[in-house]
Amino acid sequence: MADKLKFHKITINYLLIAIFASLLVAAACSAYQVWRIKNIIVQADALYKANSIDAALGKLLQAELWATRYPILAVELNTAAIKCHVKRRDLRSAEDSAKKIYEGKYKLPRKSRSFAELIQDVPNLIATAVWKNDKLNKFSGYEELITAVRQSGNYDRLVSLSKDIIALDPKSELSQKVKAYIPVDPSAMAQEKAVVTQQVAIVTNKIEEAPKTIADHRKLLDRHLTVKAWDKVLKDCEAILKEVPDDAQVLEISKLATANGMRWGAVKISNAPAYDTSGKFLKAMPAGTMLDVANVIKTTREELALCSVATGGNSPAATFLMRCNDLTVNFGDVNKIPEEDQKLFKKEASLDASILTLRAKLAASTIDSQNPFAAEYKDAKQAHEVYWAKVRAVQKKRDNASNSDDKMRYADELRQLKGEDIRLGMALDAAKKKYDQATTSNAANIKSPELDAMLSELADVRDRIKSITK
Repeated sequence: MADKLKFHKITINYLLIAIFASLLVAAACSAYQVWRIKNIIVQADALYKANSIDAALGKLLQAELWATRYPILAVELNTAAIKCHVKRRDLRSAEDSAKKIYEGKYKLPRKSRSFAELIQDVPNLIATAVWKNDKLNKFSGYEELITAVRQSGNYDRLVSLSKDIIALDPKSELSQKVKAYIPVDPSAMAQEKAVVTQQVAIVTNKIEEAPKTIADHRKLLDRHLTVKAWDKVLKDCEAILKEVPDDAQVLEISKLATANGMRWGAVKISNAPAYDTSGKFLKAMPAGTMLDVANVIKTTREELALCSVATGGNSPAATFLMRCNDLTVNFGDVNKIPEEDQKLFKKEASLDASILTLRAKLAASTIDSQNPFAAEYKDAKQAHEVYWAKVRAVQKKRDNASNSDDKMRYADELRQLKGEDIRLGMALDAAKKKYDQATTSNAANIKSPELDAMLSELADVRDRIKSITK
């Protein structure tokens, strides 16, 4: 009997030791995972600073599955990915990451998918319970996004993004900060303070009291658009347009849904560049080339069309990217356009390109010298470049500083520079618009018999196109 009790005690002791050892191993594995993820975030930041954006994003994506086991690391990794997405001009992905953080997708650890992960649950739960980071909150993704967009110089998107953030929560600390990025109407500045305050209150109330039915339809529209349920997309658009009939984006989506998601285009400039999906130049496309447009991708600077050359057959064609500014994009199936009509569209694009080339040739020696805004544009561009060169130099000194005093000094210097980029960027945009308008006006005034003949032929072609598209 004594031997049996002794055997049971030994067995229990060994079992406890085994459990304790397993927990130690699991804790060690968790600690290694945490160290590995944090190290990857640091490496990605170094690659980002070295302008190796794709390599940085690749590293972060490799660690994403691990990171979702640790809420804080998941947020840190996604904020690091946001600035990479913005640098790659993929604002949609950056906004998706910020939205996921705001909606609390990473608030809880991801569930275990294997036995190896299951035995880590206990140490992970303990780490999650005690591991806090007061700097992180639901707006951390949007804070990183607004900073990255501001540094990219895309001021139009900075303003619209600031308005989106205010709409999420007008009373948040971030909303108060981004109000500075929304330009004030000069005429409003001249009004009495009480009137301005009243107008701001009205705008805030409109943001807070947005009709729930419209918000619901917009959510459904996004969902149906993702799965290309065109009948449902069309109904969502109709519901929204009843309340907001001049919503340009919804009007475009409605046209797309009517065409069952099909678009086509024609190259409208000579030697338009085509790129592969990684951004590498592939070839130059001649004016008038007919294209099947599979998708239109919005980036921070421009819209890109995912295309294939329209062959008229059912075999899949190689896809490539082109700038939408280099195309005329229409709704419908390119393969259903009669051959004679296709010739007209090709002719229109070819004439457009020829006229553009001829005008550039005729204006080459006169336009810039006659542009009254050339000096202003040149000075604004130089001031903008000097500012960002200074910011990058101070950032480099801060990152390379060996002691905390120097780091704080350079950080203060960067804070003093903050906001100047907005003024310089807006001044550059304003100068460029005036310069471009003067250039266009001067180019339009150039006359020649050859140009007049081309313009006459183009007008005739467009009249014929109108008659077949009614």
